[in-house]
Amino acid sequence: MAPPLHVGLLILGGAFFCLMSLLGILLGYWAQRSIRWWRRFGVSTPGRVVRVDDSDEGTTHFVQYLDAAGSVHETHTQSSGARMDLGEVVEVFVDPSEPTRARIALDLANQHAVAGILALVFGGLGIAIFLVGVVLWVVG
Repeated sequence: MAPPLHVGLLILGGAFFCLMSLLGILLGYWAQRSIRWWRRFGVSTPGRVVRVDDSDEGTTHFVQYLDAAGSVHETHTQSSGARMDLGEVVEVFVDPSEPTRARIALDLANQHAVAGILALVFGGLGIAIFLVGVVLWVVG
């Protein structure tokens, strides 16, 4: 017997949220690999926050750092979960083969945390909605 329409929609909605959770898990896996690469191959160097731009889309922090040859470069992160103050010294990972490519350490940590939170929220919602649909189908 097929489930009633509202129950079927709950089951499909739950399955959708579970798939979104899987996407969050995959993003978390990618973020973890990215973090490992930067920590393993990137050269840690201090950088200084030289500009902070606040806008409707979020906050962008601009950080300048020196490469091994002493050249000044700039990188940025948008809407980092941690607030960085103007003039603050932060850790920057620099790609030794391409010094213009760099990542701010706080940004790497936040990237992984966001993916994990997405996976937990969507997974929890998905499982709850799916189970409610299945229970209503069996009981009703």
